[in-house]
Amino acid sequence: MDEIPVKEKIVCGDLATEQSQSTSYKNIPWWQVDLGPEAALAASSAVSNRKLSQGTITEEVEYKIASLVGSTHAIATSSGSTAISLALMAAGVQPGDKVLCPAYTWIATAHAAQLIGCNIELIDIERQRPIIDVNLVPEIIDNRSFIIPVHMNGHAVDIESLKAKGYIVIEDAAQALGSSLGGISLGSMGHLGCYSFSVSKIIGSGQGGIIVTDSDEYAERARKARTHGVVDVFAPECWENLGHNFRYNDVLASVLLTQIPLLHKRLTHSRDLVRAYRDGFSELNGIDIIEHQSEGEVGPYIEARVSSDSRNGLVEFLEKEGIGARRAFPPLSSARYLHISNNNASPNAMSWSQEVLYLPSGPALSIIDVDIVVDAVRRCLHD
Repeated sequence: MDEIPVKEKIVCGDLATEQSQSTSYKNIPWWQVDLGPEAALAASSAVSNRKLSQGTITEEVEYKIASLVGSTHAIATSSGSTAISLALMAAGVQPGDKVLCPAYTWIATAHAAQLIGCNIELIDIERQRPIIDVNLVPEIIDNRSFIIPVHMNGHAVDIESLKAKGYIVIEDAAQALGSSLGGISLGSMGHLGCYSFSVSKIIGSGQGGIIVTDSDEYAERARKARTHGVVDVFAPECWENLGHNFRYNDVLASVLLTQIPLLHKRLTHSRDLVRAYRDGFSELNGIDIIEHQSEGEVGPYIEARVSSDSRNGLVEFLEKEGIGARRAFPPLSSARYLHISNNNASPNAMSWSQEVLYLPSGPALSIIDVDIVVDAVRRCLHD
C-alpha cells in the first residue's frame, strides 16, 4: 500500500537523537527520513557501472528480503501498488472475481483489484485498530474467493483465521515490514504478501515494492507478469501470459541495499517514538496514542485518536506552528467509482477516518521534535 507524497526533512546521520540540534517550531514535517551518504554513493556506483534496469542488484534485494521475512521467493516490482496487482494476477484472479478488502485502507489496495476488473466487497475494520475485522468475514461460498487483508501501520491481522475460512490470502504489508506476530513476519503468512519501499516506509528507496511467497507456481506467474508475461525479454519463443512492465531497477535496488541493514535500528526508534508520545500525552485529556497489541508489532507512523470535533482544529493549529500532521484517509466507501458490491455503512471505518490523525513520524524524527509536538498539542487542547 503506497502513500501520498510527503515532504522530506534531510538530516545528518541515520537517526536523529536527543543530542541532535533542536528543531524549530517552523520545521517539523510529517515524515522525516535520511537515506544517508551511502545511498547516494550506491546509486552513483550503479549508474557508473551501467546497472540501470532490472538486473543483478535487484536479484540481491530479492534474496535479502526473502531471507529477512522467511519466504521462499521474492519478486521485486515498481511499487507496493503494482505488487498487489501482480500478486492478484499470480493468484489467478480474473475480471469479475470478487475480492474482499477492508473498508479502511489506502486506496491503492482497492485500485490494484479494480484495475484487474475485480468486484470489491468491503468488510468493516475493528473499532480500536485499523485492520479488517476477521469476525465479519463470511465463510467462502466457492473456490474463487480472494481477500486482501491490510496490516495498516504494522497492526497484525489474524491471517490464519482467514486461511481457515478457505480464502486465497494476499497480504498488503506495505506498512508492516519488520512487524511480526508470534515471531512470524507479517506479509509472509498468506499465500502471497506485498511490501512497499516508497519514501514514507520504515525503509525505502523512493519507490518500489516486492512480493513474497512460498509457492513456486505463484512466484513463476508473478515473474512472468512483471515483464509482459515472459521470462526472456530478448528472445521469447511465444507470447505466453498477460503482463505489463512492472519491473524494479538496479539504481533503486542499490539504494535499498543500504537501507536493509538499518531496519532493526529504525524499528527500535519507531517504538521509542511511540513511548515518547504516549508519555507526553499521559496526563492530557482529548488525545490517545494508538498502540500495538503485541510485542512484535510495529509500524512506521504515530497514530492518535481525538474527537471528530477537535481533530480538524488540531491539524490546523499544528500547521500554523509549522508542524505536519495528516488526517486519516476517507473510507473506501467514498470511492463511488469502484466496483463495490456492498457499499454499505462501515461504522468503524467511518469513525477511524473522522477521529484519527498521524503525528510527525519517521526515522529521522528526534525525541526533541516529539517534545515540541507534544507541547504544541497541549497548548491547542488546553485552549
